[in-house]
Amino acid sequence: MQKIKVAVIGSAATRGCFELSSLSDLDNILEVSLLHYQSSLISIMSDPVKNVALKTGISPFTKKIMTEDFEKGIFDKLKTIMPDFVVMDFIPDITYGALRIGDAYVTNNKKKLDYAEIPENAESFTISSNQTEYAKKWAASFNRFVKQLKIVCPQTRIVVHSACFVSSYYEKNYQLKSLQRNDIQKKNKLLRTLEGLINDDDIYYIDLTHRKFHSSAMHEWKLSYLHYETKYYNEFLLEFFKLIIKTGLQDQTRDDKCRKLPFLS
Repeated sequence: MQKIKVAVIGSAATRGCFELSSLSDLDNILEVSLLHYQSSLISIMSDPVKNVALKTGISPFTKKIMTEDFEKGIFDKLKTIMPDFVVMDFIPDITYGALRIGDAYVTNNKKKLDYAEIPENAESFTISSNQTEYAKKWAASFNRFVKQLKIVCPQTRIVVHSACFVSSYYEKNYQLKSLQRNDIQKKNKLLRTLEGLINDDDIYYIDLTHRKFHSSAMHEWKLSYLHYETKYYNEFLLEFFKLIIKTGLQDQTRDDKCRKLPFLS
């Protein structure tokens, strides 16, 4: 049986949905063929950044993320993989924004950029400091991404994960606590602002923002406002499999396999 191939672009909010669900039999159906996250969309659609050296002492994981962000080779990878779905969120654009280096952009993740020899004349470009111009450039970047993906992978469907920053978490005794942050509402509003700029009927959405979810002190990746409780990951995949069936992507074998899953029976 041919597996459904998925490419994930965005943040841990989306990656967790495919890696941390408690649902069974997923490995028999899904193959996450690409993980490209912690890159802003403006950076992804920028020209490659050249002549920026990485410092010593960088971990392999951080080096991988930074190299991918600088080299802009995502479409070559997508062409090789030919995923059935690209699932993406826009949290890196809200969390980090972009940094202009000459005529190109990289993701303005300051902790990771500490490992790079960044030119002194590099300019920060974030939605918080310049919402109007950032939103305009972001919308243009998204449209270019969709256009290029249709050329490289014409059968691939784009799914926007309407992720959100959560404001509360469960302690080890399952008591609900606040994350004690005052920027959650603003960040989520900015996420919805970017999604509102999309004007393409071929884009699909998975949106669970009408329901209340939390993080957890017991989370495998530690407590974070982007690390959700397991229930969220299960609900996301339920919606994802409904979308697969709705779009008619699966053949009869896949359809039979999906029907055997506990959460679709």
